[in-house]
Amino acid sequence: IGYPALAAGGGGSVEPRNLVWSTYAGGSSGDEYSCVEVDGAGHPYACGYTHSNDFPVQPGNEVFSPFIGNFQGWSSAIISKYSQVNKQLQWSTFYGGNHSHEAAGNNQGRTTAQKLCVNAPEVGEGYVFVTGATNTIDFTPYREDESIFQEAFIEPNLGGRRRMWVGAFTMYDGRRCWATTHGASGESTWAEDGLAIAMDPDGTLVVGGRLYNSSTPITDFPSVT
Repeated sequence: IGYPALAAGGGGSVEPRNLVWSTYAGGSSGDEYSCVEVDGAGHPYACGYTHSNDFPVQPGNEVFSPFIGNFQGWSSAIISKYSQVNKQLQWSTFYGGNHSHEAAGNNQGRTTAQKLCVNAPEVGEGYVFVTGATNTIDFTPYREDESIFQEAFIEPNLGGRRRMWVGAFTMYDGRRCWATTHGASGESTWAEDGLAIAMDPDGTLVVGGRLYNSSTPITDFPSVT
């Protein structure tokens, strides 16, 4: 893409869009990265989902073991970090659950990760914040004690076809520090998907997404500050 710098004495400049690195990531079934962002040091983070129980979370060059190393459900969310220096995988982890809510009409857990963001370096320890959707009843809400997440909102899956989920993982080693679902409850006619996430320089996290409703009006959608 583009032209290289001219020979010595020519005065050209390198075209900044030239491809400098590319890789496949996946297993023996369908896989998709849906978002990639970089931190202040240029390390890339990616998230998505996989149907592959052999997705390479431990391909042999990772620095840290995955937080969850076992594939979960019918599809599992994936979060990964690569090194800016040598492009090797630093850490990667599955995330989700195995079993769906009865209202979903089957027993196969489906969890996706759609978007991620990394917090500003000046806001304490670095975290990767991820959002997506899950239908799993064994998606575990969690908040780490003696941390900035010790009073964070947490809620289990209370029903519907899908619920938004939001989670925080350490930028350094991929450890989960916070995870929750968000949505209404009960009826199988509605779904909520997390599709956007961002953080301002002061550390305020904002999440956006989509509500889907096929028949029954959603009357108990929660307002949470």
